[in-house]
Amino acid sequence: MAFKVQVGPPQIAIHQGQTVLVTGLDGQITWPSEKGLYFLDTRIISNWAIYANGEPWELLNGGPINYYSARIFLTNTSIFTADGPIPPRTLGLTISRSISGGLHEDLEITNNSMKPVRFQLEVAFRSDFADIFEVKSGHIVRRGQITTEWSERRQRLRTAYSNRDFHRAVTTLVAQAPRKAVYANGRLSLEVAIQPNKAWHTCLLYELEDGERLLHAPRHCVGTSHKSRHSEALSRWLQRWLRLRQATKNSTVSFGRRWRTWPRSVCLSERRTTRSLYPLRGCRGSSLRLAAIACSFRCRIS
Repeated sequence: MAFKVQVGPPQIAIHQGQTVLVTGLDGQITWPSEKGLYFLDTRIISNWAIYANGEPWELLNGGPINYYSARIFLTNTSIFTADGPIPPRTLGLTISRSISGGLHEDLEITNNSMKPVRFQLEVAFRSDFADIFEVKSGHIVRRGQITTEWSERRQRLRTAYSNRDFHRAVTTLVAQAPRKAVYANGRLSLEVAIQPNKAWHTCLLYELEDGERLLHAPRHCVGTSHKSRHSEALSRWLQRWLRLRQATKNSTVSFGRRWRTWPRSVCLSERRTTRSLYPLRGCRGSSLRLAAIACSFRCRIS
């Protein structure tokens, strides 16, 4: 029987619970597009880009590590600085992300040259707080009011949306940066100074708000995410519940690998024959709306 394989656009999608992040292969979120950071049924971040003295980075490789984390490797193009130009492919930028409620983002830059470098790392992002179905339709109607507040002392950027009794917000915290960040012209700027064969590191923590409900970002860096509460709980659950003992044959069947690739937290199942979606037992009602995100970002076989 002949069948057709339909492949979606190249992208990276990770998720955990009611939070979904969809980016390009370079880790960036271009606008206009359907990519973004989604929380419940709202797109929290609609544009995300990173620059070095205004110059873009070049993709080397990237992809998901597992369903809730990803890592992207970039290198620099030619960068003009006050100390002279930095040749292409001198620097390596690694973007690591992990979702557990909120989003933890690691930015690490290595200097592979024999000279010290100094430049401004700029992170630009915007929020439109659009409904998921408006994003899918391509017709976004602006409602309510969006406000942004920056606290240099607390290194905290908060963007909030209000429409009558509906409230959503995202708070970005700068952590572990050697020097304080500056916010201007819609960009977070961090001064980067790296000695030869050394590395520079900082963390951006994205906390998500739904009314009075606050979802904190994971505190552990992605390299040590196996120590996080979510990872430890998942490991215990896999060990305890994903082994089915067959009493008749006195053997054990393990389904751990299958469940790791398709976790129950998505609250979604797909019938291949009817192409219909239905929530799994025990899922919240709002998860059905979020299910449309995960479904649309998977490859379909018809």
